[in-house]
Amino acid sequence: MAKDIRVHAYSATAHLQTCMLHGDKKTAMCSGTLKRKGGNCVNKAVGPLQAGMMPMCRIHRDQLKEAAWCRAPLPCGLDCSRICLWKPHGFPLCPNHLQHPMTCYLLKIPIEMRLRIYGYLLPDKPIPARYGNSRCLTSGGGLVYTALLRVNHQIHDEAVHLLYAARSFTIELGTDGLVMCNSSKKSPGGNHALQDYQMQLMLLEQQNKKRLMMARLEQDMMTNGGSSSSSNPPVINRQMPNTGPPIIPYTSGPVEPAWYPPLSMKYFNMIQSFIVEIVFPPPNESNFSGRHARVSLEEEAKALESKLYDYCDHLHKLVGRFRLVHRPLVRLQIVLKLGKTEMRREEAMSAAQVLLRPFQRIRNIGKPEVLSILLKDSDDREIELLNQPSSTMDQNFHDYLGRWLSDLSSPEPSLTSPVFKGYWQLERFLSGIRKHHFDTKFTPFTGLLHKGRVAREADDLPSFKAVWDQVLDIWFDYVNDQRRFRSNVSLCIDAIDSTVNEGF
Repeated sequence: MAKDIRVHAYSATAHLQTCMLHGDKKTAMCSGTLKRKGGNCVNKAVGPLQAGMMPMCRIHRDQLKEAAWCRAPLPCGLDCSRICLWKPHGFPLCPNHLQHPMTCYLLKIPIEMRLRIYGYLLPDKPIPARYGNSRCLTSGGGLVYTALLRVNHQIHDEAVHLLYAARSFTIELGTDGLVMCNSSKKSPGGNHALQDYQMQLMLLEQQNKKRLMMARLEQDMMTNGGSSSSSNPPVINRQMPNTGPPIIPYTSGPVEPAWYPPLSMKYFNMIQSFIVEIVFPPPNESNFSGRHARVSLEEEAKALESKLYDYCDHLHKLVGRFRLVHRPLVRLQIVLKLGKTEMRREEAMSAAQVLLRPFQRIRNIGKPEVLSILLKDSDDREIELLNQPSSTMDQNFHDYLGRWLSDLSSPEPSLTSPVFKGYWQLERFLSGIRKHHFDTKFTPFTGLLHKGRVAREADDLPSFKAVWDQVLDIWFDYVNDQRRFRSNVSLCIDAIDSTVNEGF
């Protein structure tokens, strides 16, 4: 047996000396790195090579680079065996075979072992909404290697569920809106990114239809002009029929808006556990002082209430995104952090109830939970409001939490309130009016929209109808003024026209 090995070894050595594919002498070039410019040295390597090291010239002989031999198979049946730079976590390949496909031995081991390996390379802790580096995503403080998902399709499909389906993702609601996966950029469409995105798609579709129709009309004109001997050209109707939706979608579109997360929808839909952290900020510092102190408190209260319902808008968008996922959530945890304000305990509980109410439209959650409701007092001390109830207000709030948990875990679908649907239609309606018509008469729309939000959260249909009646009054007053203005302009045009044409 040893004799056979020596024979084979001798044959391989003789083959390497005689094969044309193994006779390349370019390996004697220096492998050093230029210190000033940072490029590769172009000198020839001189002197004896150090064992296991890359060849160097006299200038760079102090640079020690570990060598390897190319494993790319050649048509002759043997490996290339050209000397090349050794790199960790990869096959030794020379510059001529860097793109050569090599066998991945990772895919040859059992899938249970591969999943265990993936688990060491991916996060093993809940993903926070904001983080400095990836070391906080692992229990041992090591780095994560999500680039593993880009190796090939098989590894991606095997490991992607360990990252998204097996981990909890935190979504933070603060002054920057909804933040997830360290991304805090605001959507360019303001509070209506979904509607604006859909409108752009619809307008683009209309433009494409018009271009296609015009091209067909021109083709028909050329065909009719070449085959017909009549001197009268065919009559072409240049007015394109409006087959698409109206430019301002007053009542069209989805009933509720949905948040667009920074992840792809494919990956977002894989996530089964979420932690929603609501950081409610204090109102802006008041500029009033002295005799205007009472006005200052009123302004602060209004600013705080407006910010509270702004948060509700963001939460409804988040809930709208959750409702688009066909798979029910396994776990939903809520954390409320109320900033340093002048709110009393009762007011804080009332604000917490307003912020929790949008989640009651979600159903069939495996484990809904309110982890904490923290209130920061004037001395920067955090008070937990979920402690044992000590008053009637506390008991009522705990009773509401019980109903809240029951609604979220119930398999019965939630019913869409007419006030909820009417509010989003009203918001699109007012947004369309202010976008196309600039008039001071529409200034009250901001306050009326806020009243509509308050009625939406309280499911108060009479109050919302009163808001709608005021909107109609403002709109028809504007229409009547425009009508009178057009009538006066027409009279002026007739008078000037008669004066100009008097001498003709």
